[in-house]
Amino acid sequence: KTVQHIGAMRIQDALRIAGGAGGVTQASRRVFVKRFPFEIIVNVREDGSIVLNGLEVSEEELLAKLKSISEAYPDQAVILRGSSEANFQAIINVLDEIKKAGIWNVAFATTKPQT
Repeated sequence: KTVQHIGAMRIQDALRIAGGAGGVTQASRRVFVKRFPFEIIVNVREDGSIVLNGLEVSEEELLAKLKSISEAYPDQAVILRGSSEANFQAIINVLDEIKKAGIWNVAFATTKPQT
């Protein structure tokens, strides 16, 4: 398996925990708590829509998934990327949801406007 494939599997495991579908045992969660081999990326599009690791979600769904991830991986980082054309308030709203989820480790990035 390639490193990229293994990383994708771990992201899926984290999102499965967030979705409540199970599949990851408590023992394997402890391994991930010590190492964070996956990224949680939240994008805010120009129209204000939210995308969590490639899946469009509402603010409520984002909060629920991030809370679950935060509970399983307390120090998990989140990368927040906002379109440079996005409404600033939409980005602040997402940042508020990240904070409500108990995630403190947030990195910021912007994306170029789409042409």
